[in-house]
Amino acid sequence: MEEEIRAQLVANQEALAEQQLSWEEKLQRAREEAIASTKEEKNSKQKDPHLVNMNEDNMLAGVVFFYLDKGDTLVGRADAQPKPKITLNGISILKQHAVITYKKDDDIRIKPATAGAKIKVNGLIISEEVKMEHNDRILFGCTNHLYVYKNPIHPTLPPGVPAEIDWEFAQKEIAKHSGLTANLATENLSRDQHVLQEQILELLPMVAEANAISDELDRKISFELALISREVLDEPDEKSGPVQAMVLVKNLVTDNMWLWERGKFMNRKFLIQEMYQKYLDGEDHSLPQEEDPFWEPVTDIIVGTGNLFMTHLAYGLDFDDKISITDYKGQEVGFLYIHLTPCAANGKILTEEETFVDDPSNMVGKQLRFKVVVKRVELNLNRYPNGLRVKYKMFTEPTFTETENVIGTIPEFRHTKIFLIDEVLKSHLDYFEHGFVVFMVIGVQTDNNVSPAKANMTTKELRQLQKPPVTGQRRRMSVVGGLNEAPPGKQNDLFILRKKMKRLEQKERRLKELCEEWSARPEQDQQFEAFFREVYTFAYSKGTKVAGSNPNRRSRDDDQSDTQSLYLFGYEEEEYLEQKMRANPNGQNGKRHRNRPGTRGQGSTRPGTMANGRQRSEDTPTNQTSKACVIQ
Repeated sequence: MEEEIRAQLVANQEALAEQQLSWEEKLQRAREEAIASTKEEKNSKQKDPHLVNMNEDNMLAGVVFFYLDKGDTLVGRADAQPKPKITLNGISILKQHAVITYKKDDDIRIKPATAGAKIKVNGLIISEEVKMEHNDRILFGCTNHLYVYKNPIHPTLPPGVPAEIDWEFAQKEIAKHSGLTANLATENLSRDQHVLQEQILELLPMVAEANAISDELDRKISFELALISREVLDEPDEKSGPVQAMVLVKNLVTDNMWLWERGKFMNRKFLIQEMYQKYLDGEDHSLPQEEDPFWEPVTDIIVGTGNLFMTHLAYGLDFDDKISITDYKGQEVGFLYIHLTPCAANGKILTEEETFVDDPSNMVGKQLRFKVVVKRVELNLNRYPNGLRVKYKMFTEPTFTETENVIGTIPEFRHTKIFLIDEVLKSHLDYFEHGFVVFMVIGVQTDNNVSPAKANMTTKELRQLQKPPVTGQRRRMSVVGGLNEAPPGKQNDLFILRKKMKRLEQKERRLKELCEEWSARPEQDQQFEAFFREVYTFAYSKGTKVAGSNPNRRSRDDDQSDTQSLYLFGYEEEEYLEQKMRANPNGQNGKRHRNRPGTRGQGSTRPGTMANGRQRSEDTPTNQTSKACVIQ
């Protein structure tokens, strides 16, 4: 009893002495304790591998440290048994989420502790054990738990990794590996690119969180960030640039899809969070269908888009081929068959001879009428039994043009519309050179295509059925003239160059024949001046195109003639033009021929003489085409 009283007296005396200390002395003692704690933590930072948190708010970044001990370190929720050394809470964090194994100072590895645990290392999802390097970015779960791995023992940085890692760097890396863009980290961004980058970095964690809540509540809805061209939007955001960040919402049971603009998704996301909080609190979180943030009425959806470049119009040429239809991921989903051609007022297709120009500037000031024929669409997977339609907006029109809705495995639209440019301006030629028309394939969706097997699966199981994005695959491209290696925007250039190349090949063959004919002449007739004149005249001749029947031509689509194109050079050209002038002395129903290199009037072969120097005989056919080349 006496010892207890003495102990109590000593305690009272210490308490009294503590109370008698001045405020300055207490403050000094607290500072010393804080400095000692800081020194101890600094020493640990300098010698022990650890994880340090990142945060969008710089004031909250670098304040949470997890030091790694040798052996295994379990990461998971606080309610797990055994309790993990690193405890995390939040959406998509499993009880046993990850295991970090400290084997050696330079060999520390991380792997999922449970199948399906979401872990990203440097923006890439991992499913097996990987070795961590100094300044690696580790994301546990969907959004909130983002850390940097520091190894002061071996601080060697991998190539391309900066010494200081911040939140923005990590988010750009995640965006890049999500397939949204390859140049988010580039410098000198334009204003539109900067706005798009901010939208992507803002929406990415929100989309991840919405998906995690959908999994937890088993709502069978998927959210995905999509970059959509404003060209395909009826009401684009005026503040956005040519590309807008939107959210693609997909019902994993019916495969129906919707596009939500940024503001709509953010409002729905807050409602989804409220619903999830009620779920955590054990309250009833069910809502009527009209108030359910996961629900959306069925609407039509853009299946994919295809770009038709207009360069051929600048040369008066037509386009009659297929263009590649790609979805929002850039993956090819099918082909759209289109015919775009110069035409008359009644829609009659004009021949290439009537419309072709070597120099697009010659079209300035002239009238241009052309028509668009949408033939059919072929999709790799046609899951739109209620029909498809095509929608586009020509640069001369203020509104969109739509075809009728057509039902069928391979819908045949046979849509035709004529467009008129009263006077071609320089701005039109610029558009032909650099612009394109976007054709949208729109599918009619329905709620009736519910698969019983899918209806009984969980949201996580349904996600596993979704095919991952194809990486490293070389996509086929929309081509002109059958070439499949043309880069985007260059197909029409290749088409025009091929036509020019055909003419040059014909001219080359005729020049070779001319040289062979002169070399076979007697030596006294081999006059260099006459030979040079004929070669020079022929080399600068553009040739004349004629049309003849082609019995070998296979049957094709409508508006296709059974003719083949022939180009005549030298004597054959001269004979053809003379015959044409005799048939049309006043130039009616055809163009009056003007003197030009290669025709009589500018150094052409003399009258009565063929291009090979032989005298013309009376039975020489005037429509000789044996030396001409066929262009299909």
